[in-house]
Amino acid sequence: EVVGLARRLAGRLGLPEPMGSVVGVPVEDAEAVRAQLAAVGVKAAVRGDSVRVSTHVYNTVDEVDRASEALMPHVRLPAAT
Repeated sequence: EVVGLARRLAGRLGLPEPMGSVVGVPVEDAEAVRAQLAAVGVKAAVRGDSVRVSTHVYNTVDEVDRASEALMPHVRLPAAT
């Protein structure tokens, strides 16, 4: 399921569970991260200080896990309050 894949991605990155198939990932240099993702075959878009990853019906769990591994070093988690 598409939303399940998005939730898997967000969960692996320590982000809040999305309501749909789009996951916004806060990063330091969104354009540089987008380029690094593209280099490993992960499509993403830049939205402000985040990269946006959308899961689709043709994505697999392995692809989502590969995307999360590529994103993990770049995730900027909000400070705990």
